[in-house]
Amino acid sequence: MIWKKYTIDTTVEAADIVASVLFDNGIVGVEIEDNQNLTKDEIKEMYVDIPLTQNDDGSSKVIFYVSTFEDERTLNDYVKDNKVSVKSIDISTIKSTDNLFLEKDFEALLSKIKLDLESYEGFVDMGSLHISFSTIDDKSFIENWVQNFKPINIGKVSIIPCFNSNSNNSNDENDQINIYIELGSAFGTGQHATTKLCIDSIIKISDRKDFNKGSFLDIGTGSGILSILAYKLLYKHIHAIDADRNVETNLLENFKLNSIDPNRLTYSFGNIIEDKSYRDKISSQKYDIIVVNILAPVIILMLEKARISELLAENGVLILSGITLEHENAVKNAINNGLKVIDRSVEGDWVSIVAGR
Repeated sequence: MIWKKYTIDTTVEAADIVASVLFDNGIVGVEIEDNQNLTKDEIKEMYVDIPLTQNDDGSSKVIFYVSTFEDERTLNDYVKDNKVSVKSIDISTIKSTDNLFLEKDFEALLSKIKLDLESYEGFVDMGSLHISFSTIDDKSFIENWVQNFKPINIGKVSIIPCFNSNSNNSNDENDQINIYIELGSAFGTGQHATTKLCIDSIIKISDRKDFNKGSFLDIGTGSGILSILAYKLLYKHIHAIDADRNVETNLLENFKLNSIDPNRLTYSFGNIIEDKSYRDKISSQKYDIIVVNILAPVIILMLEKARISELLAENGVLILSGITLEHENAVKNAINNGLKVIDRSVEGDWVSIVAGR
């Protein structure tokens, strides 16, 4: 299937207006690329580590994708084969699902979008509003993406996209641990510093000969990488939890790729901070390792309100990651229930903390 990528040149100031015009005209989903660096306050609020742009000129690009069809029969065949729904397009009330259009309808729509954008020019600097497009097919897009996503190596752990392995269930060799993942919408491909810090801490603790690899609780599991790692490190029971049920499809795909025994690795969804009954369910047993890879404000709530440290076994350890350097002391101050910091690791602006008794 051929997609057209449309790019509208505008300004940072007007990017939201351009996006709003597109939404009002039935375009589903846009990308905004700004040539403007985030302020320190924005970086604090968003907890991101984005490199500085070298061209901070206030320009912006708003990007959207559509696919057009020459005639209604071709469009209808696609809709039927792919089980999507496309409503009739009327230029006064334009609606579409999955950005699919008849060519003649989209030409009329694009003309209307241009007029709508120009109507704002007297109120804000809209930039050139130049519209360019290129074409890309599904296969080329996927192949290009696959080619640029390589296995991630973190010590003796390799995180491997499923398309990079001829045998996803191959045995680990020479103490190497292979974790196969399907790249989906769930957070966590192993690329971010916070996940790497977690993996390093888990390996370090698990390699201790005196450590009991009994039970493992993964809070905010996302794609399930850390739970799968615990499984391959031979923990007897692992439980993965997340507040977002939307991760389930990707989570189960990754479990399947790694031949997970559901009796050893279980999962559930709920809000351990706000839902007392869910927390009580999770706390029905104690855990040798609890790992939380989220963000500092949520970690603090986990410690102070959900009191997750109470879920630890007698000699258990708590691994906390997703913490920026400036929030480190706030997290340390929230550690309770007789725990103390026993290890600390840093990568870039990110910190992981290991706490135990």
